[in-house]
Amino acid sequence: MRNRYQHCAIEFVLSWRKRLGVPLLFAAFAGLLSACGPPEAATDDDVLAVVERREIRVADFERELARRTGGNPHAIDLRALLDEMVEREALLALARRLDIDADPEVRRAMENVLLGALRQRELEPRLNDIVVEDEEIEALYQAEAENNRRPARVRLALLQLPKGEGILERLNQAREDARDIPAEDGFGALAIRYSEDQAGRYRGGDIGWLELNDRSTRWPPEILEEASRLTDPGALSPLIQAGDTVYLIRLMERVEPALPSLDDAAPAVRRRILMRKRQSAEQEFREEVHASIPIQIFPETLSTRFLDRDDSAFPSRSLPPELSD
Repeated sequence: MRNRYQHCAIEFVLSWRKRLGVPLLFAAFAGLLSACGPPEAATDDDVLAVVERREIRVADFERELARRTGGNPHAIDLRALLDEMVEREALLALARRLDIDADPEVRRAMENVLLGALRQRELEPRLNDIVVEDEEIEALYQAEAENNRRPARVRLALLQLPKGEGILERLNQAREDARDIPAEDGFGALAIRYSEDQAGRYRGGDIGWLELNDRSTRWPPEILEEASRLTDPGALSPLIQAGDTVYLIRLMERVEPALPSLDDAAPAVRRRILMRKRQSAEQEFREEVHASIPIQIFPETLSTRFLDRDDSAFPSRSLPPELSD
């Protein structure tokens, strides 16, 4: 049976909920706590207050006191702190009576807090304890030597003109004139006269470094194919026709494929090992969760209720994404 204090609070909520709205109702309810009088005295000596069946016990008060004062309990008014804790519990009780905790967005926010705390308490310590030994780095370095090998790279100068009458003659003349220009200068001033590539024409046609196996470059594959045949700095390609454009390239520098030393490769290898170990630890954690928590999945219901969807896309069981990085 409700006591006078609870009855007074409930009657106030029911009568003023629609008129005030939730924000103003919260403020009004805080003042209601004193107006309706205190709850009946608890018989347990360890209980400091009872707010709608929720007890505020000495241990609760001590935790809040420590959190507020940082170990100096004389720095705060004890009764004022208890009043604040009572008011907090009363507002939470009101929120529950108004079914605010049943709102889908509120419920998801509360669940996300739980998932974050779960990850921090149960998973993060495992991830932080992962160690990558030097022996593991060396073993993976040796096992993946070819993957660690740096591809051949070339630094090119390039002339670019659209196909048209007299273009081949112009570029052939540029090819002859370039022989007198040092390799490190690319095509020199010839790039301004003979090239429409805006990025390189004012830098002697220099288009920078390209990896010979990089097919994602903006240049057509014919450029990389001809560049792969150039070995000596200063070497010139034949004229290259690709689509509606004619190119002439010159090798400025070339770096052959090379395997980095263990010391150079170690940071990247360590990151790969750490990532694999973290993924393994997270998968192990998921499997432990599924082994300890009863789960039932009904794919037939899913396919029945969503007839316009491909039920083959029904995902495998996994933890909510909030538990993943």
